[in-house]
Amino acid sequence: MKIKMKRRDKMAEVNNGRFTVNGTLGIGSILSIFMSYYVNHSVLWAFLHIFCGWFYVIYSTFHYSEKWIDLLHKIKMMIG
Repeated sequence: MKIKMKRRDKMAEVNNGRFTVNGTLGIGSILSIFMSYYVNHSVLWAFLHIFCGWFYVIYSTFHYSEKWIDLLHKIKMMIG
């Protein structure tokens, strides 16, 4: 017996008594990947920070603010 939860995004369903969750990557997870790789230059750390999502994004924004300001300045110089 397969029963789907009435949710717009269909992230969860019950199948034969087993509850499963379909994983998706949100904006916070994607940002954490890019921010972690930029700061640490490590794929392993970027993979681990996926699970932190917005918590890592907020932490990184405050903790590495000088790096982000420098990056924004470089982008501004490239654009014109």
